[in-house]
Amino acid sequence: MNALVKTATNVSNLPTLIASTAGIDQEIDAISKRGDGLQTRIHIAALSVLVHAAKCGDITLMQKLHDKLPESFRRNALIKWFERFGCVEWVQDEKTKKQGFRFVKGKTTKLADANATPFWKLKASEGAPPLDLTNFCKSAISKLKADEKKTGANHSVLIAALSTAQINAGIAAVGATVN
Repeated sequence: MNALVKTATNVSNLPTLIASTAGIDQEIDAISKRGDGLQTRIHIAALSVLVHAAKCGDITLMQKLHDKLPESFRRNALIKWFERFGCVEWVQDEKTKKQGFRFVKGKTTKLADANATPFWKLKASEGAPPLDLTNFCKSAISKLKADEKKTGANHSVLIAALSTAQINAGIAAVGATVN
């Protein structure tokens, strides 16, 4: 059994920690075994909901799988995986701002490719949404202006730089060039 110890720090609600190197090593090995099994179960569930959505047009189980994943899992990668191999897209409702899957009629489910590429094997750039530089700059400028009002700090140089970046991003988005 692992040697356990409570640390004598000022951290409240600290769990019981493993004190020995051998105990920590044993716990890491156990996590690895459980993690591999959990990944396999999630992959089977993800493949199953791909087929279910393709057959029925019902994305509720897909949404549930996404929502129930532990926070430490790569949810963005799972979204991109479903979009790449399934008949869905990830959308945001303009009114409620709620995000979720939407069935895309006519899109093909690529089950063999999905099976060969588990979602956690996607590269980080494939799993993350692309940065919308225009909206990023707009949001940052808004936050800096609010901070100026609240704290009296002067962010004018940073706001000017972000405004220039926002303009350049907008120009680049339409394919124009600036000389």
